[in-house]
Amino acid sequence: MESENEEEIITTSPQEKTMMLTKTRQYVTPYLPPPVVKTIHAIDSNPVFTSYTTEPSMAILVSTLLCFVVWNVLKIIGAVVGGGKSTLHLDDADDVLADTLATAKNRGKDGSGSGGSDKEEIFYDDTVVLCGSTGSGKTALLYQMCGSNGGLVPTVMSMKATVGYIKSSSSTVRIIDYPGHPSLSSQLPTALTSSSKKKQNPTRIIFTVDSTKPVADGAELLYSILTNATVRSFWENMVSKNNDTSKIPIVIVCTKQDVKNAKNWKRMKIQLRTELDKIRKVVLKSTKNNKSKDVNEGGGGEEILTLGVPGKTLDFEKLGEDIPVSIHFTSVSCVTGDGMDNLKEFVTSGVIVD
Repeated sequence: MESENEEEIITTSPQEKTMMLTKTRQYVTPYLPPPVVKTIHAIDSNPVFTSYTTEPSMAILVSTLLCFVVWNVLKIIGAVVGGGKSTLHLDDADDVLADTLATAKNRGKDGSGSGGSDKEEIFYDDTVVLCGSTGSGKTALLYQMCGSNGGLVPTVMSMKATVGYIKSSSSTVRIIDYPGHPSLSSQLPTALTSSSKKKQNPTRIIFTVDSTKPVADGAELLYSILTNATVRSFWENMVSKNNDTSKIPIVIVCTKQDVKNAKNWKRMKIQLRTELDKIRKVVLKSTKNNKSKDVNEGGGGEEILTLGVPGKTLDFEKLGEDIPVSIHFTSVSCVTGDGMDNLKEFVTSGVIVD
């Protein structure tokens, strides 16, 4: 008796599957365009396919959809696992900053060029950090400033920092092109404050924004830099250590000025200020709510750093006494070369050319 039941289960299971496929075909066919319906009929009437199942078209469709779902799930898992890689340890060979000790292999006769992979040490006098959101033109700027020949160099999104060098008559400057992928933004302060026993700390920053797109992503990243406690403390210590009354210069570079719908730096400045002000208001409101909650619960609450003067519109010239930076704006194009000379002057000497 048990064997007969088992036989019945085995023989009816494929029939149930076929009935499900048939019902699926009958349900979706009215919504499909005629060419697709014609293809389904052709497949179902082909003896090569029908020898395997009575609903070959639906079997192929379901298998394809299943493969698509599995593929996207794997992509999501890969993005989560790959994007979450720790970048805290600078000695790790897989670190985002591991290649900042570049080689002189690809340098030109003038000392310019990007580093190679043999980790030969290059001596430099100063460091400039090049950062910004994904797709804002950082790497294209790096190649242009470091003397790339043959016009604009095609670039792709990177998960590791790229290093280039510019040599002037008096010094060699290292440029760290930090990737803009959101998963790596938490480690950007490491690049902005990193130092080596024999090397100079980063003394100036280039922050890129795409002048053809909204500034929301760039504003969020810039806000996170300016309100980071570690970065602020580093800037304050560096200024006081050098007995220097000047501030750390940050140049906001509005890229892709050759594109038709590109906005000039003046419009970008207004938009960036407006977006930063929105972020600041949200942070201040959230901080106020959290402090009220901490008081009710008897907690002390952690101080949240912000920008400018509360209650007043954000002003780039008055970010706060505890933020020793000066922010400047410029427009450049890696295609036409407009603005590149002034930017190179800033990199090599720190001089802001209006």
